[in-house]
Amino acid sequence: MADNDRDGIPDDTDVDDDNDGILDSVEGEDTDTDGDGIVDKFDLDSDGDGCFDVDEAGFTDGDGDGLLGSGTPEVTATGGVKGHTYTTPQDADGNGTADYLEKGSSVTIVNYNNYF
Repeated sequence: MADNDRDGIPDDTDVDDDNDGILDSVEGEDTDTDGDGIVDKFDLDSDGDGCFDVDEAGFTDGDGDGLLGSGTPEVTATGGVKGHTYTTPQDADGNGTADYLEKGSSVTIVNYNNYF
């Protein structure tokens, strides 16, 4: 049986197939937001902006590997990360789309050479 996150819980019963702290039921069964061929429930960067979903969702990734917490996550019998309260992912701009599903604004470079 397939086990995307290799946590010992088969994907068909695992509630968080990539251990990013976002439930698969929230990420969608077949949704591929960035069109990279990896469905969001397996993709650690669903919108393809170079920022991990776990961070954009407002959760903690202590070692910067895209997985919830630090080190290899310890999981429950259903594949949820132990000690994590599964909540609604962050929508900091309040536009109705979770931050892990939308790219931010482009960076604008301002030339200050004329001022110094």
